[in-house]
Amino acid sequence: MYPPPKYLKPHQSELICKLNKGLYGIKQAGRKLYLKLAATLGEMSFRRANGDHAVFYQTGENPIIVRVDVDDMTIAAKQIETITARKHQLRKYFEISDLGELHWLLSIEVKRDRAA
Repeated sequence: MYPPPKYLKPHQSELICKLNKGLYGIKQAGRKLYLKLAATLGEMSFRRANGDHAVFYQTGENPIIVRVDVDDMTIAAKQIETITARKHQLRKYFEISDLGELHWLLSIEVKRDRAA
């Protein structure tokens, strides 16, 4: 990152600034968010899918799948308690908004038949 005009003295013109934190709206902001999210999900014992690095999952008694798209996240599991517990954990690391049940994903309408 180059410093603002007239910030440095003339003999310091070859110096640059180190950016310690990714800023929203810059080219690397999405990557910084992804790296932080991937590290956090790794700490929560999620594994990243080989075929799609935006998909994280846990297997076992209560399997769960998390799909990340820029700054949106879709969570799928058999039991609502599993989803609630993971959202609670994520709130420790990120400011999140819960938009409720999934109705649309990638321009595909999602409908459920809970009885079936």
